[in-house]
Amino acid sequence: MSLFKTTVVSDRLGACLPKRKFGRADEWVTQLGVGGFHVGKAESEQEAQAIVETALEEGIRFFDMAAEYQDGRAEHRYGEYLCPKYRDDVFLMTKTKARTGAEATAEIESSLRRMRTDRLDAILMHAIATVDEPGERIRDGVYEAFLKAKEQGKVRYLGFSGHLNTDANLRALELLGDQVDVSLMPVNVVDPSDSDSFVKNVLPVMNKMGVAPLSMKSAAFGHFFEKEVAVENIAATTIVPGRVSMEEAFQYVLSTPISVWVSGMHKAEFVKKNAEIARNFSKLDDQQMESIVARVEAYRDNVEVEGYRKWG
Repeated sequence: MSLFKTTVVSDRLGACLPKRKFGRADEWVTQLGVGGFHVGKAESEQEAQAIVETALEEGIRFFDMAAEYQDGRAEHRYGEYLCPKYRDDVFLMTKTKARTGAEATAEIESSLRRMRTDRLDAILMHAIATVDEPGERIRDGVYEAFLKAKEQGKVRYLGFSGHLNTDANLRALELLGDQVDVSLMPVNVVDPSDSDSFVKNVLPVMNKMGVAPLSMKSAAFGHFFEKEVAVENIAATTIVPGRVSMEEAFQYVLSTPISVWVSGMHKAEFVKKNAEIARNFSKLDDQQMESIVARVEAYRDNVEVEGYRKWG
């Protein structure tokens, strides 16, 4: 299954960014999506609104979210600035850390209320952390709650996210089989050199299964480049100085067989920059990709660069 074939369409809002196939589903999604954490982290309501509206103006139609982001504030912001006007125009995904079926059902309902919509396009088990966790969540009814929500027309696609270790993601894929439609995981220029690479170990399995791959941590949560503000308690410093440009790093991500590059953009100006990269994207060849990876190989297994592998 090739995810590199794109289609360019327009809708009532204007020209969309190029779209890619959403795994095996009969669905096309813009190859750049908005990461929900940074919408919640935006310094003001005005900035959050600007991120959403700029994304739509730039042709982005994929919006990620999670119930836990800023204790629901991020979802509330979609409920204020996205769903009331634009729900029919976008692909809307959220995630839950629920550990039981009852918790999952309650959290789906809470997410719908906060985002002021009656349906989701995708719901994911959020941040699976260990090899045992997928089985535990499935055993305790989380995926059963997902399937029930799907039967009720509240969600269309089901899946999981994970950024700690590949064994956990592979175990989830094994257990869920054809019941998993989509998964969100790290894809960046340092990952292929890591001894526990998502790009090398998990992405091919997802492609073979027809699971829609969504990329996150494309700049290792900002650790590759200078940042104007710190996120959480992470120092705003460059850890990979001068090895790759931001454009090269993001071109690399888009050159892997993913459906959507989900990017955290905490200001409208970053939305514009990333949309330009996605709009003008031309796939790197194998030699170009290998060259970029080689330049940052020295940072493999670096816990500062890949700090997201430590978060629970």
